[in-house]
Amino acid sequence: AGSMAASKPYRAQPTAAEQQLPQPLAITPRTSVHFACPKCGDELLPSAERALRCAGGHSFDVAREGYVHLAKRVKASAEQQAESDDVTRASRAFFEAGGFEAQLAGVTAE
Repeated sequence: AGSMAASKPYRAQPTAAEQQLPQPLAITPRTSVHFACPKCGDELLPSAERALRCAGGHSFDVAREGYVHLAKRVKASAEQQAESDDVTRASRAFFEAGGFEAQLAGVTAE
């Protein structure tokens, strides 16, 4: 049988040089993320369902990417919606009428 090289003994205490190194910060779980509910102003706290909840019962889901959307939703006015619809129809008509055919032909010919 081959001889095994002796391994270094386990050191429970850091060396003097290791003690001089900066120590990592202690990490404690957060109890608050310091956000206010946009609906009622109460503090938002993490819940078990990957959401932030306030005492008023409002809940905001945490996205897969890790963000929470807290901005209030702004509904478009009827005038803004009509303008958006007009722009969409005009864009569609432009493309359907061949609005970029010359550019497309030039690019594909290169």
